Amino acid sequence: MIPEPVNATENISEVAQVVGHRVGDMADSLGAAVNRAWDERMGNVAQEQATDFQQMIIDEVLERPVRALGFAAAIGLIAGFIVAR
Repeated sequence: MIPEPVNATENISEVAQVVGHRVGDMADSLGAAVNRAWDERMGNVAQEQATDFQQMIIDEVLERPVRALGFAAAIGLIAGFIVAR
């Protein structure tokens, strides 16, 4: 039995489609992984900044307790005026 002649153009086109789909799938997977890593890193950065800010507030209150009490009283007074409206 003699094999039929192969149409090289059709085979190349099919291979290109398969490769294109697989490359697209790999790009989607890579994009999702990059997004997860970015979200995790940004979450860590936000947590670090919040912790630093919290420590800065604690240090300020310990160094200047009267000033901190004045700020707290002023904020309470302003909040009271806003709520009373």
